[in-house]
Amino acid sequence: MSKKKKRDPPEKWESRSEHERFVRIFESMYESPAFISLPTAAVRLYLIPKNEFRGDHTGKGA
Repeated sequence: MSKKKKRDPPEKWESRSEHERFVRIFESMYESPAFISLPTAAVRLYLIPKNEFRGDHTGKGA
């Protein structure tokens, strides 16, 4: 079993605290014509649940 790599804390301008959550979005997605054309409300409806998802905690892996 491998050890988890300790992450560097975020820069002061990136986050309010060391343990703040974030949402990972790939560049190809947010630069796509479909994503660019979405209204602000639709983007928020995508990002909010994505931020709340904490992954698969069943121990079965992905």
